[in-house]
Parts: sequence; structure tokens; C-alpha cells
Amino acid sequence: MKSFRLCQSMILTLHQADGNHHKQSTVQFLDPPPKLPYYVRRKRDHTLPLYLNRRRDLLNEETLDFDYVELVTMKGVEGDVFACEADLRQFLEAELGMPIATHVDELKGRIVIKGADRSIVEKFLYTKGL
Repeated sequence: MKSFRLCQSMILTLHQADGNHHKQSTVQFLDPPPKLPYYVRRKRDHTLPLYLNRRRDLLNEETLDFDYVELVTMKGVEGDVFACEADLRQFLEAELGMPIATHVDELKGRIVIKGADRSIVEKFLYTKGL
């Protein structure tokens, strides 16, 4: 009788009950990470660490009311954060056709993006293979 078990490291192991033969076959589920100077760590539920914030922007002088701006925060950037920001800025400006404002916090490994949608930042991470 054969039983199958899926390990956490995505290795499929085949055990035979008689104990004489022990086969182990490796199944590759994910592509290996690309050779980049940076890496974006996933959250514990394997989703991308992208967060959407709404902040108060400048005062609108016509209505005397504040405008709100949406900021996308990318957390968990390890390695060269500035290289990640440069690649991200180049991708977003080519995708949107307008300049993008970014802020880098190297100690916390965060990049804050103003002027881009969260789905486009996700697209950048998926095209880079992160």
C-alpha cells in the first residue's frame, strides 16, 4: 500500500509500506527566484506585502476641502532597496506614461508609491518573478 505526503518544502515523497524500497521524487511547483540584487518577502499567507493607504493631500482652494491621495506601500524588500525602487519606477513610468513619486525607507525595507494603482505594482512583482 502506498501513501502520499506533501511536505512544507513542496517536495512530494512517495513511501512504500513494505519498507524495502524507499523512493523519493522531487516535483518542482515554483520557478526558482531570479538573480536580482533585491527580494520581496511574501507574507505568512503567501500574499504580496502591498498595502493601500489614503492620506490627506493639499487643500483645494476652490472648495476649501482637502483632497485625498492613495499611496501604495510595498513592505518586506530585502537587499538593494534602491535598485528595486529604480526598477519599479522605470516599469511604472513606462506602463502609465507619467512620472511617479516614490519614497524609500531603507532601514524598514519599504517603498511608498504615489500615483500608481496597487494592481500595477502587483504586475511589476509578477513580471520580475518575485
